[in-house]
Amino acid sequence: MKTMTIEEAIPKIRELPTLPQIVLRIMDTINNPNSSAVDLGELVATDQSLSATLLRVVNSAYYGFSRRVTSISQAIVLLGFAEVRKLALAAKTFEALGLGGNMERRQRLWRHAFATAMAAEMIGKQGAGRNMGFFEAGLLHDIGRVAMELLFGEAFETSVTLLRERGAVDICAVEREVFGFDHAQFGGALAEHWSLPPALREAIQRHHAPGLARLEPGLAHLTALANWLANCAGFSEIAADEQVARAPLLDSLQTLRVPEETVQALLQLLRDSTARLDALLASVAGNG
Repeated sequence: MKTMTIEEAIPKIRELPTLPQIVLRIMDTINNPNSSAVDLGELVATDQSLSATLLRVVNSAYYGFSRRVTSISQAIVLLGFAEVRKLALAAKTFEALGLGGNMERRQRLWRHAFATAMAAEMIGKQGAGRNMGFFEAGLLHDIGRVAMELLFGEAFETSVTLLRERGAVDICAVEREVFGFDHAQFGGALAEHWSLPPALREAIQRHHAPGLARLEPGLAHLTALANWLANCAGFSEIAADEQVARAPLLDSLQTLRVPEETVQALLQLLRDSTARLDALLASVAGNG
């Protein structure tokens, strides 16, 4: 593939599926203080695949409820608006981009994405930042890599080979060498195409350079740290024995005021959550 600028690459995004409008409608409904669980339930019920996925996930080992949940309204009451929002985004993003490409690597890409989402929530629960869509930012931070594999398969293979050969290198630098742009730039452009909220788009675009974030720097720093935690816990897109973990960004740790002992505790917690994370991924993919 001949290298190109990000401006030249952006038109290729039109070849990708769009994020279904129901996700944006769910976000609007949840953000509306006048909305009720009934309103949300009626909206979810209009999408049969989303309804089925929501019931699969709520009955999976990810949540571990003692009794089976049989209705969308019951699921919404048990989970709450915030959980429904994140699961809707996960389900519809996977539905749009979950298949195609190298399936073994695609599985690792999504496993890394879900691990990063889980890590982002863990960091958020420690009080590192306001409630700004931690799960969503973690889940979508590498959406540019998923899209690049779909659209530029041969060049993507080249980039993966270079990463494996060079070990602990700057992934964005390798991508710019091969493509002419990197996955953070491409992911930000895809997020804009999908009309995702500005702060979420920024976190996707700046998760390798959170110091450049201006709208919600805390969310970008949190996403960067969650990405590092997922890699160090063994949930790397590149197989664990090929990934040499980099030191976490000190700037992000200082910005979020996360002490070293908390980082180590979160790493262990994430490692211990492997079965739960795999249950979530299997349920969203329709295998659970």
